[in-house]
Amino acid sequence: QKMAAAPPAFSYMVGPTNSLAPSAVYWAWFRVALGKRLTDGASEAGEDITEVLKDPTASGLIRTCSVLLKTPLSEAELAHLERAPVSKDWLAAMLKEAAR
Repeated sequence: QKMAAAPPAFSYMVGPTNSLAPSAVYWAWFRVALGKRLTDGASEAGEDITEVLKDPTASGLIRTCSVLLKTPLSEAELAHLERAPVSKDWLAAMLKEAAR
């Protein structure tokens, strides 16, 4: 029997990886890791990373990763997306940060 991933350790908070707020640091590193995973997946699949922005919702991101990038998200990533404010602006900022 497959167990669901634990929910995120902190409520969503915006902030940099060097923030003094633990929740901001936690979520900043999630965005960094997910952004890298998406850019790497797009590169490996030969797809333009802007495909991620075509359906800027949690379900759209899940579908894009699974179908287009051929890299389904993990249970932990899915649990985090349920708590994140996924939108076109959120995804675009995450991808911009990953491109640094």
